[in-house]
Amino acid sequence: MRNILVRASALGFTASVNSSSAIETEDGKGMRVVMHFEGLSSFKELESELRKIEGVFAVDTVNLNHLE
Repeated sequence: MRNILVRASALGFTASVNSSSAIETEDGKGMRVVMHFEGLSSFKELESELRKIEGVFAVDTVNLNHLE
């Protein structure tokens, strides 16, 4: 998770962890983390960079502006 925070910070984002839970994957134990990011940079760029981090298997984004 440290690598996620470092990469987001380098792109100008602040991050907070909303929740985390242990999960089992086909590769063994893992973690599901729900995070909130704020920043002025492109969220598409952030998503792309997070996908490149070793150990990150999925990145799902939710735009709060599209929630009812």
